[in-house]
Amino acid sequence: MTNRFGQLAFIIILAAIPVFVFYDIGTRFAAEGVDTGSAENNAAMYPRLVAVLMAVLLAIQAFRTFTHISEDELWPGINEFVRVHGRAITAFFLFLFYIWGFRWFGFVYSTPIFLFLTQLVLGYRNPVGLVVYSGGVTAAVYYAFAKILNLALPAGDFFG
Repeated sequence: MTNRFGQLAFIIILAAIPVFVFYDIGTRFAAEGVDTGSAENNAAMYPRLVAVLMAVLLAIQAFRTFTHISEDELWPGINEFVRVHGRAITAFFLFLFYIWGFRWFGFVYSTPIFLFLTQLVLGYRNPVGLVVYSGGVTAAVYYAFAKILNLALPAGDFFG
């Protein structure tokens, strides 16, 4: 397996994130009426900006990768790739579930669970550190966006 194959596989996996974000903005955010408007009423602004930036960077990386990859290097070594990068792939799917969890549980409940599980998957095992980091990062981001910038973070269907 080559380094280029790993780059290509990772680009394909990451491309699902902006697609999912734009789908969610076009369906759920539009139905709730929070996809346009002022900063206080536009919950879709931040995810849209991040998704556009990610899509642009992925396009640049895909161009760089495709201009240097040959046909025989494209698919060999998939099992080795999964063995070596299994934690990263698991963390990616946790991220997709995290984004999906916004709809049901909102930012405040989804974020610490996501951070806790991602740290476990990536090998961090200190239980106090897991809880403090997950809660601290969630509180800091919530304070920055909800209190300082006055942006509406998703509350979720169960708690909104």
